[in-house]
Amino acid sequence: MELRQQIIEVASELFDTKGLKFTLDDICEKIHISKKTIYVCFSCKEELLLEMTDAAFAAIYQRKKNILNEDLPFYEKLKKVMIILPDKMMNTDFRQLEGIKEKYPQVYERVRYYLEAGWEPVIELLDEGVSKHYLKKVEIPILKTMVASSISSFINDGLLEENDISYADALDSMVNIIINGIKENDYDSFEQ
Repeated sequence: MELRQQIIEVASELFDTKGLKFTLDDICEKIHISKKTIYVCFSCKEELLLEMTDAAFAAIYQRKKNILNEDLPFYEKLKKVMIILPDKMMNTDFRQLEGIKEKYPQVYERVRYYLEAGWEPVIELLDEGVSKHYLKKVEIPILKTMVASSISSFINDGLLEENDISYADALDSMVNIIINGIKENDYDSFEQ
């Protein structure tokens, strides 16, 4: 495995346990390299976090595409596509991203960018749901803003930690509220 990729993977593991508080020294200790070696690959911790963000969202987008090809009931597929996390990130406590906007503004902006991009699989399912009368017609820009703003709030303002809500539970709750709000009233079956 390439050293740069190894550093990203170790940093991701450390993030799972320490959140943004992991240090470059933690990485050095775990893979037995010097800090100077890390700086050959990454100019600073923020650059490393940007690479981690890119890798995570690339995995998310790939999972979304895979879900579209699965044989699942419509609402289950829509829910999965809207809140998908890569397998490696299923146990990540994203509440640990609190404060990212202040400490690492470029990373925060990159996360916001990804939250607002890559909606093609969701839009495809929404269009299918509207055409089959499973869903009401919704304004996609409004839905995207609702989801992106909710996720941004989850990772930045302490709401989840204050209420002892996991990130995964928050996503699940958000999507349930959205789906039940756009579902056709006379169409109650989640088995379609």
